[in-house]
Amino acid sequence: MNIQIVNWQLKLLDKLISKEIGVSIFGMGYVGLPIAVNASETLKNLIYGIEISDSKLQLLKSAKSYIDDISNEELSHAITNGVVFTNNVKEAITNSSISIICVPTPVDNAGFPNLQYIFQVAASIASEIKAKKDSHIVVLESTTYPTTTEGEVNQIFVDAGLLLHQDYELCFSPERISPGDKSFNLTNIPKILGTTSDDSYQLIKYFYEEIIGTTIVKASSPRAAEMTKLFENIFRQVNIALVNELAILSEKMQIDMFEVINLAATKPFAFLAHYPGPGLGGHCIPVDPYYLSYIAKKYHSSTNFIDLASQINSQMTDHTIKLIQLALNRVNKSYTASTIGILGYSYKPNIMDIRNSPAIPIINSLKKLGANILICDDIIESNPLLTTNDLDYVLNKSDVVVIITPHNYFDWTKIMNNLRPSQPIVDTRGVIPYTQFRPIDVGLGRPIDEYQF
Repeated sequence: MNIQIVNWQLKLLDKLISKEIGVSIFGMGYVGLPIAVNASETLKNLIYGIEISDSKLQLLKSAKSYIDDISNEELSHAITNGVVFTNNVKEAITNSSISIICVPTPVDNAGFPNLQYIFQVAASIASEIKAKKDSHIVVLESTTYPTTTEGEVNQIFVDAGLLLHQDYELCFSPERISPGDKSFNLTNIPKILGTTSDDSYQLIKYFYEEIIGTTIVKASSPRAAEMTKLFENIFRQVNIALVNELAILSEKMQIDMFEVINLAATKPFAFLAHYPGPGLGGHCIPVDPYYLSYIAKKYHSSTNFIDLASQINSQMTDHTIKLIQLALNRVNKSYTASTIGILGYSYKPNIMDIRNSPAIPIINSLKKLGANILICDDIIESNPLLTTNDLDYVLNKSDVVVIITPHNYFDWTKIMNNLRPSQPIVDTRGVIPYTQFRPIDVGLGRPIDEYQF
């Protein structure tokens, strides 16, 4: 690869080419840990995985993975390759020339972006860069609103007495992961990269392509890359809201919305299938719209369409409760005298991650109504008091069964065959063919007789 770089970045290029450059990765979650493990194959004894959670840090040091995409064996191999899992920022930065920030960016109870983790890490990096008097490249991967990298993050380094282009460079390269998806991983998903200089772009492009093994696509600026990440997730959010709204209408009009989606998907152009469900989950799709709405207000603009989509998706909890009530009515039962079996607790199939899972508000609402809850999820390990892997027990003890997260290990045909004649199932994911529904069964987006006009 031909690269033209001047000044202090020549030194970093030499380190990259010789595979002797130190890299600090902040946040050992679904984004940071795979980067650390992957980079360790090339940069042996030069990767620092920084994690502030003591419990997670101890698991990492014991080669016990807590995310779906990294196995214990892969983690053990990374440790053998010299990855240092630590909470010692000084040690990590002292021995690194590149830092990658992969920390959470949640919203608070009012829906305002909470960037404290980014700011804390940036301040720590700035302090250590100033102390060691050696230039550094900082890459932000955490999802955030446009202008964060060039605005608040840059200001932290300026306030520390550092000079952009001389003491540091900033980049934004948004994570693109799909936890539990075996088809797409860190190396075969192209990465967007926006930087504060062409020189730093060439360096970080080399790092991701030659060290990590992915393909870089250039953005004109960090803010363009930041907007791209939000656009990708909000695109899904608004389309899910569309099908959720149509699913509720289809129930009343005696139309199977899942049939409609499958029919529409036969069109070979200008259509991308999205499916209804009991609510949005995960870290990105439920959260990202709030980030764009927040920054839009600062630019005296509105995001009415996006805000409406968020409102529609948030109402799916209440709609799911209504469907469960309808199923109970069909067998002459009430919440207070019923045990409700929940199948699936994580936010998407076949992963352990429960962040913003739609199961959580649904279960909380059912408990407030007086229902007894049993949860079956053989994937989750972090909530043993809330879940069981004994499906037969849940089916035997439940008055109604609700499908929230359709893990692959669930055998739907077997489940349907084992239901009692007076035990309805509520399918919120469209995994049970409508032709197999009994009169007492209820499905999101399926025809509902009680709604006939």
